[in-house]
Amino acid sequence: MKKLFVFLLIGMMFAVTMVSASEKITTLPDDIGSFEEWKIRMLQANQDDGFFSASTGNYWGLCENTCIDLIFGGDCNPCDSGEVASSKGWHPDSMSTMNYWSSANSFCNDPFAGYNYYNVQAFCKTPTTECSGGGDPGDRKCVGNEIWECDNSGTWDYVSGCSFQCSAGSCQEEQCTPHATERCDGDNIYWFNSCGEREGESERCESDEVCSGNECVRNCDAGLMGSPICSGDKISQQYQFADCTTEIRNTDTCTFGCENAQCVDPQCESCEDPTAWSQCESGEMFRTNYKCGADSDYRCESFTETQACECGTTGQCDYDETCESSVCVEVECSEDQIADNHECLDKSSISPVVIISIVIGAFVFILVIIIVVMMMKLKGGQNKNVKKKNKERF
Repeated sequence: MKKLFVFLLIGMMFAVTMVSASEKITTLPDDIGSFEEWKIRMLQANQDDGFFSASTGNYWGLCENTCIDLIFGGDCNPCDSGEVASSKGWHPDSMSTMNYWSSANSFCNDPFAGYNYYNVQAFCKTPTTECSGGGDPGDRKCVGNEIWECDNSGTWDYVSGCSFQCSAGSCQEEQCTPHATERCDGDNIYWFNSCGEREGESERCESDEVCSGNECVRNCDAGLMGSPICSGDKISQQYQFADCTTEIRNTDTCTFGCENAQCVDPQCESCEDPTAWSQCESGEMFRTNYKCGADSDYRCESFTETQACECGTTGQCDYDETCESSVCVEVECSEDQIADNHECLDKSSISPVVIISIVIGAFVFILVIIIVVMMMKLKGGQNKNVKKKNKERF
């Protein structure tokens, strides 16, 4: 019994292998996204009105089978006897929208299929030598941008898609119109045909030009150029753009007017001179001064000015000094001069009365000194006699 089971198992595996080896593997065209889309395209290609109709005799057939039945009875046929089945697809369960297999064997040998039964879907057609629309075997036609060919069974089969246009059963090359457009390519302008292919040179840009916006334009440094000028109360100057076009721009607005391309500074009125310094008191002296500027709206305004001092006037200094920069300094006289009353006087210009007064003053001064010294000596001798008499009494 065991030997018979092993024999049957080996026979089943051999049969599966033989079926798999003899089955033709089919795949969807590259430009078709799903099996459902492929079914619709087949129907449209094989009937004139583009929709399914029983009267045409073209339809999608469906049959179901199990992998066990495949081993012993072979694959099922989705079409009726005598009909041609093309564009087959094998699917799990009854769902054609999922991934399909290229044969029943590929499904049953796939451990990840997930089902032990499957369905076969195929385009069914009664054999005829003429395809729908009156096509003979070998004829080709266009369905959109696709080429379909009539086979010997009277079925239109997909051949290929066209990248540009399908006409009279063949792909047409795009017709390019020469000199369709002009545009920049590098530093020059070239002709291009309607297919976008570059042709001959249309215009060569000069050395000081660049190709921009499909035309040659001059390339300049952007910025102000030339000398500024007065334009009313504004300062104006020419501005150059990168494309070498220019415009006049106002660079400044002058509040008090423009002159020689510069804003005129406001002029202050003539202010009074400052008053004389006051007498020096506590090391300070004061005077009234005047100022004019932007903070005073360019009008004269008075303010009190303070300065540290040793003197404010020469009269505050000694007779042989004078007040300079608020400091008493000694009057410097030559040998023929003498300082008096804060100034140098020539000795020859001094009157005899002044000389006599000076001599008398000096004599009186010396006499006073002599009298003071004699009085001090006299008082000292009297003090000695008194002390001597006091001793004789005792």
